[in-house]
Amino acid sequence: MPELRTAQDFREAPTRTIAAAGAQFAYRELGPRAGVPLVLLRHLGANLDNWGPRIVDGLAQDRRVITVDYSGGDSTGTVRNSMEAMAADMVAVTGPVLIVHGDSGRMMPPQNATALARHLPTATVTVFPDSAQGRLPEPPRVR
Repeated sequence: MPELRTAQDFREAPTRTIAAAGAQFAYRELGPRAGVPLVLLRHLGANLDNWGPRIVDGLAQDRRVITVDYSGGDSTGTVRNSMEAMAADMVAVTGPVLIVHGDSGRMMPPQNATALARHLPTATVTVFPDSAQGRLPEPPRVR
């Protein structure tokens, strides 16, 4: 019997919504339908399109992957201005959660992962050494 899968390609995955915490949260789903999903959350101010398709497609080869948008943006509701408010929204949307973070993040320091986990009763945090979200842009040189 063929394996049931969601979309194969992040760029072609349909954006759907789910009602939670008084808002409609936008999300995209890829990979096999079976198993516990890997729920990907971005930093404050980001949206669904901030994910790199090659990263999400690679993760979805052998697991179900769901990317979730926060309040505001592609989702309804107001943009949250704190990790606590964002976490409260995500508790309403998700079940068991694994939070993965790099220990060298300057835009989003690893303490944010721990702060988020305090608000998600089913969360586990894994911090990877010598990793971060990517290079910050260099400031322009003034001559």
